[in-house]
Amino acid sequence: MFLIAALACLAIVPMASANPSDDKPGDKHVFESKIRIDGAVFSLRASVKPVRVDWINDGWLVHYTVRRGDKFMHPATWEGGRLVGCRYASEDVAGCKPVPFPDAERPVGWLLRVGATCGNTSSGRYRLVTPRPWSRSPSDDRWEYVETTFESKFEPTARRVGDRVEIWGVTQDWGNGGTATSIFVPFRLIVRPDGSAGRPPLDPDLSTWPALERGGTPMAQFVAGLRSRNPDLMRSAKARWTERPPAAWQDAFGLATDDNTLDRLITGVTAFRRAERRLVDMQRSP
Repeated sequence: MFLIAALACLAIVPMASANPSDDKPGDKHVFESKIRIDGAVFSLRASVKPVRVDWINDGWLVHYTVRRGDKFMHPATWEGGRLVGCRYASEDVAGCKPVPFPDAERPVGWLLRVGATCGNTSSGRYRLVTPRPWSRSPSDDRWEYVETTFESKFEPTARRVGDRVEIWGVTQDWGNGGTATSIFVPFRLIVRPDGSAGRPPLDPDLSTWPALERGGTPMAQFVAGLRSRNPDLMRSAKARWTERPPAAWQDAFGLATDDNTLDRLITGVTAFRRAERRLVDMQRSP
């Protein structure tokens, strides 16, 4: 995996015990990672310390700065440079280290991670940090960094497609139920050459997907299509949905148990998407 392959290029400066049980508020750990993009050296320096995120749960607070050579880079938004999340007893501060993404050989930026959910289940909150020029003028040497935050139940999968990088993962979705009826819904992020990221519709042809850990059930794919208003994916998932879970499971997501009602739901989402496109066209017309 790209997270393991990139550890060798990290420069780590420990400031306190790496055992979370030994950490106390105020303890600080500092990590620095350097990458090379188009011949220029970029560095991300992260300061991580344990904090209390609410009345009962512990977490990590990460402050970080980015430089191009020795020049400080500003974030693209005022809120940039800060990440906070849960801290799990089974993990130590090393899990918060900035890692070159998607790999150390041809990086586009870094990936940071903290816990996303505090409680009986765990997920990762990831922050992708990507440098980019501040303007398109060749004479302007100012740079900034773009941040994209997402959550994934398991370590995300990265792959290159042309000049873009895809991030695939699954999110734990509870619907209106609890952990027992939760499902792992697949998603894909596309990182563009300028560092920005988006979530285009998932391809209904599963042969174009990478292998995902526990994100391949037809019900999860159907819910992914419903959440993203993607009727093609819903239709494709329904065709493979030959073994239905107990009714209570589908009820947690407001899904009917009969084919006719599911078909009407797909028809409704199709009509909604068509109306969305018409509205966009009307806004674009003079």
